[in-house]
Amino acid sequence: MGHRRADRQLRAADRRRTRLRAAVEDRSRAALRDAQPALRARIDHAHEQPALRRLADARAPEQTRLAPLFAILEKAQADSLGGELNTTIKDRYFASACATPGLVFPRLFRLNTHHLAKLETGHKIFYERLIGSAMNAPFDFPRQLGLVEQGQFIIGYFQQRQNLYTKREHAPQEAALL
Repeated sequence: MGHRRADRQLRAADRRRTRLRAAVEDRSRAALRDAQPALRARIDHAHEQPALRRLADARAPEQTRLAPLFAILEKAQADSLGGELNTTIKDRYFASACATPGLVFPRLFRLNTHHLAKLETGHKIFYERLIGSAMNAPFDFPRQLGLVEQGQFIIGYFQQRQNLYTKREHAPQEAALL
């Protein structure tokens, strides 16, 4: 008799867990569905403008300005240490930067000062300008980002990363910096 009761209780607990999981998934799908037009607009808008002009948009929400900044910090680390990286800042800090940028970005900036110190002067100036253009207007690092904002952060990061690794025809002034 005791086994049947325990089995019923386990099945009931499984059903509750399943219903809870389904409710969370439905809520997540609804949030993504609501955010998709805004995310699509951001993706389309990103392909129309060069990287620096897109970074200079001071009206953009913090998460869309922090994501390119993270990509720039990662590229500066990779260039400063050459190909000898065991772990990048993306490997260590990406998930935390998505969820709690207010806690992670101050640490990344402290690390960045060490990375920039290892670069040649031209490269150092180039990255300082990129970082400056990403932070052209005052803003606070948000303490936490919601799921939709985390999605925007991820999209912005990969777009900026693609821009940084794409070869371009540089103006003579920019070519001197590289």
